[in-house]
Amino acid sequence: MKKRASIFALVFALCAALLCVGASAAAPRADYYSIWVCGTLVKDSNASDVLGDGGSVSYDAESNTLTLNKAELTDTSYDAVIISELDSLNINLVGENIIRASETTGGSDVAALLSSGELTISGNGTLTADSKGPRYPVIYNSTSSLKISGNATVNVTANAGSMGIYVQGSTSDIELSENSKVTVTTSSNTGIYADRNVTISENAN
Repeated sequence: MKKRASIFALVFALCAALLCVGASAAAPRADYYSIWVCGTLVKDSNASDVLGDGGSVSYDAESNTLTLNKAELTDTSYDAVIISELDSLNINLVGENIIRASETTGGSDVAALLSSGELTISGNGTLTADSKGPRYPVIYNSTSSLKISGNATVNVTANAGSMGIYVQGSTSDIELSENSKVTVTTSSNTGIYADRNVTISENAN
């Protein structure tokens, strides 16, 4: 009887050890992400409803996708209404979305969207965005490329002489593809600019 009990104890210990190994091998889930929306840090606890307004902004960590669902974003005390420090970020547009950086409570120079990693804007919706001052372009990627694809429509108005869309870096490109549409209105000499290439393919314009 004691021998059988010892065998059961050994089997139980082995199962527990395997469970521990599996748990330690799994990638830990981050409790916050390097994205800010209207000054709010995106965290695991608020990812499904970042601003607490019923879900106009949500984030899926598995696909690195920030979804704007009929969002109207203005308020921020940061350099941009949306800031991403992720290596890559997908922005999915649902319905009509507005980013009014010109109406923020921040300083005199605020961008609508500021990214330091690869940025993709896609979906079936619309993004209308403007800036507040000449320091930042309305949509600015400081180190990597920007892709606009799907059926996304992006309308940009650059105020105070700022650029509309700018990606910076010797390997940085702007790619417009599929059925995407981009319109830029600016008083400066530059509406869309990439340090390397701007390419337009398929039905994009």
